[in-house]
Amino acid sequence: MKKRGVLLLNFGGPWSLGQVRPFLFELFRDPEILIGVPGPIRTLIAAAIALIKGGESKLNYARIGGFSPQLSWTEKQAMQLQELLGDDYRVEIGMRASSPKILEAVKKLFDAGVEEIVCLPLFPQYSFTTTKSAFNAVTAAFEFLRWYPKVEWVRSWYRDVEYIDWIAESIFTELKKDSASSGEKDSRLYLLFSAHSLPLKTVAAGDPYPTETKETVDLIVRSLELKLKAAGLQMPVWSLAFQSRNGKMPWLQPYLEDEIERLNREENVTRLLIAPVSFVSDHIETSFELDLLYAEQAKEIGYTEYRRTPVFNGSSTLTKILAKIVKAQVLEKTHDWNPR
Repeated sequence: MKKRGVLLLNFGGPWSLGQVRPFLFELFRDPEILIGVPGPIRTLIAAAIALIKGGESKLNYARIGGFSPQLSWTEKQAMQLQELLGDDYRVEIGMRASSPKILEAVKKLFDAGVEEIVCLPLFPQYSFTTTKSAFNAVTAAFEFLRWYPKVEWVRSWYRDVEYIDWIAESIFTELKKDSASSGEKDSRLYLLFSAHSLPLKTVAAGDPYPTETKETVDLIVRSLELKLKAAGLQMPVWSLAFQSRNGKMPWLQPYLEDEIERLNREENVTRLLIAPVSFVSDHIETSFELDLLYAEQAKEIGYTEYRRTPVFNGSSTLTKILAKIVKAQVLEKTHDWNPR
């Protein structure tokens, strides 16, 4: 049997507070992040952003332990996937903007004598800023090593039934808890889906992320409605908002902080359940933004309750989903090594 490799792709984060500025520099010098900016100018802008935003980012990471939890969760996901796939596969992690870098991971697969690779992004929805950026880095690594194995590129997996059902079930669990103690509550729980935002400039360039994200939410809602109906419970009022924007340029709206404020002001919502849909592991966007930053905002505004549903992290369901995707890919005709 041919040796097969699995390259798990993620964005990464700082392992320590000392790596925050280098991480920001790597993040913002990516041409898929600062679209249309020439290389030398982009490098200068990235350096300036890392310098200016580095202090605040350090404080944010310090509040969640001084490092990104995404790194350890991705390692655990890779280890679990390796155990499930067995010795016929070699699983490696490649991070786009931190260690272990994608080039390091590709080199390990090369040294192991791998002949076929499944490139599997841990981003369910495709975006230029995540999946395409990671694929570009993989392609650059092949070019650097002058190695052109057979490759299967997993573009996105946001429609996966088990992925959708797991998120719907996590929301359903919270709503069941709420229903059991409804007599003690002053209002119904409002369901607010949250996804990472994207600059409108990137959307205008043809990025499919907004469409895939909205379809993800629609699929989750359909699954959730069936679960609630079977349990004799009502579907809560819900909406979708976007978090984690940077800078002053317009991004996908509504912004999460604005939606939290609007719901309380215009619709008298006082109890909020946040459901993140575009993350498979905790990192700065969940552990700091959702759990601390927006929770503090909600409390200041006057919400009586604010909570969020979990992300996959070390869930065995995610491992099964990833293994299923890998096995489905290797049964198909392999593609050329270059995805473009």
